[in-house]
Amino acid sequence: MADGGEQADALFVRMLFTLNFIRGIAIGGLQFSGLAQIVTLAACEVIMIICIAALQVYPTFSLGTITAVARLAVLLAMVAFVPGFSSDRTRQVVGYAILLVHACILVLGFLLQGVWDLVQLIKRWASEERPDVSIPELNL
Repeated sequence: MADGGEQADALFVRMLFTLNFIRGIAIGGLQFSGLAQIVTLAACEVIMIICIAALQVYPTFSLGTITAVARLAVLLAMVAFVPGFSSDRTRQVVGYAILLVHACILVLGFLLQGVWDLVQLIKRWASEERPDVSIPELNL
């Protein structure tokens, strides 16, 4: 029988697939109402954050948690793009803020994390002992 950690992992994976399915339906099926689409997508992100906190699948300040919070912040900012909700100037500022959030996540989150992992891999590879391999001479 599976232990509690494996059950939590399995539940989290099911929640990921379910939430992605709901997101797809919201993006494709709720085109008629931008506000309903934003509310549905924000609810998916809130559920995702609750699942991360409840099931403890990521550490508190992991990339998965930070990106979930950033997605929620971006979705809440997109309320400014609902027709008749804000002025053009406000939408421009919000649009640039959303671009800044995406750039920070890409650079600070993924690029720096990838470079850090590569440096750690090279350091580990360089410090490993290598077996003495001698190639026997071929007598033909």
